[in-house]
Amino acid sequence: MGPFGGIMIECGTNQPIEKVLAAEDAECCICLSAYDDSAELRELPCARMLQHSNNANELLLRRKLEEQQQAAELQHAIELQSRRLMGLQLLDLKARAAATAAAASALPTPVANAFASSHPLSTMAVESPLESGE
Repeated sequence: MGPFGGIMIECGTNQPIEKVLAAEDAECCICLSAYDDSAELRELPCARMLQHSNNANELLLRRKLEEQQQAAELQHAIELQSRRLMGLQLLDLKARAAATAAAASALPTPVANAFASSHPLSTMAVESPLESGE
């Protein structure tokens, strides 16, 4: 098998260029079929392999979609973690408020002591005017 000629889209551009391929490069690395004479090829930047342009476009779009999904999942996880931390902070504030209230209720209050007398009840004898004889 001799050299294969075809039109290829150069990596990083959308400009078609004509390139002669060696026999071992004359098959798509994705679908493994031979290129037609009029096949549009694309070279991926990461692999330096040639493949049918439609396969490459599909692969690039799929990769972009996966990256977007991963970014969305990461953003969702960050939001959930943020909500969790906010919930923990609220629980901490509630626990502090409850502890403060419990400590305050353990102390004697002036209202409770206002009704307690420091002197025992004393009885006073009051004479009526009739008893005094006047």
